[in-house]
This record gives sequence, structure tokens and C-alpha cells, in this order.
Amino acid sequence: MRRWLLLFVLGVLALAVSPVYAIPAEFTAWLYTPDTGSMTLVDLSGERDTFELPVSPPYTIRPLSNVSVSPNGRLIAYMLAEPDSTNQQLMIYDYNTRTVIAQYPVSSVAYNSIDFNPRFAFSPDSRRIALGYSIDPAGWELVVIDLDTFSITGSLSSGDPAFAGVPATYGVTPTVTYFRSPTELAIALVLGGTDADEPAGSYLWDLVTASVTPHLGYASATDVFAPTGEAVMALPDDRFPMMPDRFMFGQFNTIQIYDSARGERWPVFQRSDWTIYGPKFVFNAQLVAFVAYDGTSERVYLLNRDGAIAGALPPEVNAYEIAGVPDGFIYAKPDGGVPGLYSINLRAGDSDGSRVWSGVPNTYPRIVWVGSFGTDSFMYLEPPYANWPVLADPVVDASATSPTEPGGLTLRVGERAIIRTTEGDLLRIRSGPGTNFVVVRSVPPGTTVELIGGPTSSGGFNWWNIRLDDGTTGWTVDFADGEETLVPIGAEGAPPTAAPTATPGADPSVPTQLRVGDNALVTTGAYVCAACRAWVARSCARWRAIPTCVSSAGQPRSTTTCGGSSKCLTARRAGRRRSSAPNAC
Repeated sequence: MRRWLLLFVLGVLALAVSPVYAIPAEFTAWLYTPDTGSMTLVDLSGERDTFELPVSPPYTIRPLSNVSVSPNGRLIAYMLAEPDSTNQQLMIYDYNTRTVIAQYPVSSVAYNSIDFNPRFAFSPDSRRIALGYSIDPAGWELVVIDLDTFSITGSLSSGDPAFAGVPATYGVTPTVTYFRSPTELAIALVLGGTDADEPAGSYLWDLVTASVTPHLGYASATDVFAPTGEAVMALPDDRFPMMPDRFMFGQFNTIQIYDSARGERWPVFQRSDWTIYGPKFVFNAQLVAFVAYDGTSERVYLLNRDGAIAGALPPEVNAYEIAGVPDGFIYAKPDGGVPGLYSINLRAGDSDGSRVWSGVPNTYPRIVWVGSFGTDSFMYLEPPYANWPVLADPVVDASATSPTEPGGLTLRVGERAIIRTTEGDLLRIRSGPGTNFVVVRSVPPGTTVELIGGPTSSGGFNWWNIRLDDGTTGWTVDFADGEETLVPIGAEGAPPTAAPTATPGADPSVPTQLRVGDNALVTTGAYVCAACRAWVARSCARWRAIPTCVSSAGQPRSTTTCGGSSKCLTARRAGRRRSSAPNAC
């Protein structure tokens, strides 16, 4: 093996302090080969599984397409193409059950968001997916699909008032750059057909309030380290020297960090003679790996948290994919026509890459997911982290302040809040800001707490450091499952008026923005209850077919049909049954 860390600074390893909890030395990775439409599961022992993604005729695998994998590694989303047309179809494949669980066809598509930034298409809890697409000849749409109910829980389009004055020219594609929580998305309007990663506009979209706010935190090629709430991106910055004529598609001369807790973005590294691509957190965010192009050749570098170059791959390595793992990083390279996946374990002091997998000759498999199966988190918090350098004044986000809670109150350190949950559920208090920390207490709704720190973004949630009246301290979230869990207390000691609770037996569907005349087809497994069928009927305005319902006695019930023929959302709830519903069938 070649010795590759030519510039490696041994002091980097000193950053590997004792972790708060055990960090696994192994990883699992999904690789996608667009030439064949095949997925390959790899770990340190080599290949674990490989298969071709199923197609749905007349649709076929799209050349040079991409796929998105849910944070827990289970669901795979990909787009199919209809031959000789601009129609495409979203497919959701469940690796555990080896079935396609949902399909969503769209017409007149020029570009789609999964090709641009597949990593953050799924929500952090793996229960929702966002799909954006540009429409030929102009305009765009963005939908969020709930994978529990197979309903559209939110949608945006170029015609919405929030985007008045924003050009909706050919190729502009709404792309999710980060799911900050299950109900809050960062989106960027990316122009397809160019190599520019700087979006035409960046926004935060709140599914609960339906608000859209301009935002600067997440560009279209952003990597996010959820435990600290940091995002890293390459951006042009004219406060530093540039050589734009040297590069065909413009120059990205800085690496910048966005801190979600502070709402600030600032440059931490700059080079006037490079254009920089795809920075990614590696080695548990103790380093950032990035690609630099000097106008002649590309090379992979490692950036330390003090802003200094810590290491580099030799130029001839030609790595075309990089992904961070807790112990270092992995990368893919062509290897003379035979693609290989290599692992670098910095925690063990390795300076030689280990080849863990070889692929099909003359293909270029992509690293589309790295993690641990069944968990939504993979990179872990290892405090203390060094502070990033600040090379120029930070740009402050207009939405940096804490959101206003109902009643005009906000959560603030030093003030008090009350715990609120639904159906008497207990709220977990953890030892640190993340779901990987141990639970120190579970408290009932109505408990009052003091806010002593935060907020800190981790795992798609905002975490606050709280103190109970008995002196117990810990961290908990301010929003979960579509509900506020920490409600600020006013000066009179009473919380704002809570939102009305759902009436038993009311329509359980999430209101969608589907238009009358559109169409959704829902299919099921062997069982579906009357409540499910009624939910489909009430949401109908655009449903084309409702499946046959099978009674507890095994007798089929009638199938209802609605009009409409444009879009079709197909979903299968294999083996699900809600027998507790009235008149369940």
C-alpha cells in the first residue's frame, strides 16, 4: 500500500480524545452503480450484498442518475425515466422487506433534486422524503411524502407568493440541502445544467406553519455534522483574492462553516489559486476532507479545525468519492479501470489505505450512504472540539433568533419552560444533546424546568440544557413528532394557550395541498380497516382508486373509485392492520 498522508500532521491524532460513549471501529456503506442500477452493501469485511433496483415498466433506470438512502440505511429512493418522454417516477424501496413500498410519477421533468443532493432527501427519522423537480419548459415543484401514511404533507411551487420575483426559468430545481427536523427543511433553488453549486436562493421551510424564510446556512453542496449543528460548504467570497478566469465554471475560493446555534456563517479557509469542491466532515468532524482543482489537476486534502492543511492524498490516487466515518474516512477510486473502496483509520494511527472492496471494471460506483443499520445517527459528539478560525466577518442569518412561540414568547436561557406532550407521554431527558446520549430521567407533561443552555442542533432536533426543580440537569428537545415539547412560561407563570387536541374519531389524515383533479392510487397488503378506507375517501378529491377492504371474517368489501388522471401516488401497506378502529374490517 502507498503511504498517502504526505502532509499529515501527527498532532491531528491528539484530537481523538476519550469519547462520551463507545465509537464503533466499523462501518457499513451503500454503493450505487448508475451504469447498471445496482446497489452494493459493503463493510470492512468486503461485500455483504448486491442487487439491481427494481423497475416499473414502462419506466427504466436513468443513466447517470443518483439515489438517496434513508438515515437508518433501510429505504432507497431513486428516479426512473419513461423512454422517449420527460416523465419520471420516484420509487421507494424497502431493503428489509425487499419490496417497493411507494411510487410517485411526475410529468415534464427537466431535473430532480435527488440527482443534485441525494443525502438529505429523507427526514432524520427516515419517515418522510422530499422530492423537488423542475418542470419543462419552466417552473418547479417540491413535495414532502409521509411514508407512514403515504400522504403528501406539504408542497411548494414556483407560483407560491413566497417566491414572487424569483425567476422560475428552465432548470431551476428546489433541492433539500438539510432536513433540520422532521418538519423543517432547508432548501436551495439550484440551476440544472451547470456545475455551479451556489444556489439561486436558499430558504427554510416549516411544514407546520407553512412559512418560507430566506436563509444562508445550507448551500446545495453542504455537509452537516448534526451533533454540533455545524455545516460546511465551499463558496465564492470576493473578500479574498480570486482567479475566476482560470476556471471554466467559476471559482469557489473558500471553505465556510455555518453554526446553526449562532445563525452565523464565516470562512475558515481560502486559496486564491484553487477552486474547491465537496467539503465533508470526516473523523467525527475533527477534520474536513475536500477536493481542490488548480486548473490542471485535482487532489484531496484534509483541513484541521485550526484552518491548516493536515494531510493530502497523492495526486495520482484520483479519488472520485469521499465519505466520513467515525475513525477517519473512506474513498473510491478507479484503480486502472477496476473501482475500489478504501478505508483510512486515523484513530488507529493508520497512514496507509486498506482496500476493502473491488467493483465491476469500467464502472464508477458512488458512496451514497455510510452508517450503522437501524440507527439514524452515525457520527458522534467528541467534545471538546477546537474553535474554527474566523477569516472574515461572519454573515448573520436573518432567522438566527429563536422562533417565536405561540403567545409571542420565546425560549431563552435563564428563563423557565413547561414540558408538554400528547396522551400523557413522558419526555426523555438525556445526558447530552443527542439521541445517542443516555436517558437520565423521563418527566411527565406539566413539569416546569429552567433553561440553562442551548439551543444545540443535533440529529435534526434543537436541544436545550435544562434543570429540574430537584437539581437534575440534562438535555431535551423543544419539538418532536410535530408537537412543541418545551413551551416558554410567561411572566405570570402560565404557558401560552396550547393548540387544541384532536377529537377522537376525527380525520387522521394530514391536510395536503393536492389539487382537485389530481390523482393518487393507494394499494395495500392483505388487510386494511374501515378507518383507513374512510381516511382515503375523505382525502379523495383526487384519489382514483381505493383498494378492496377485507373484513375480519375474510369477506371483501366494496372498492370506491374517484375521478382524476394526472398524478398518481402509489403506496403499499403490507400487512398493516388497525383493528381498534370502529367497525374495523
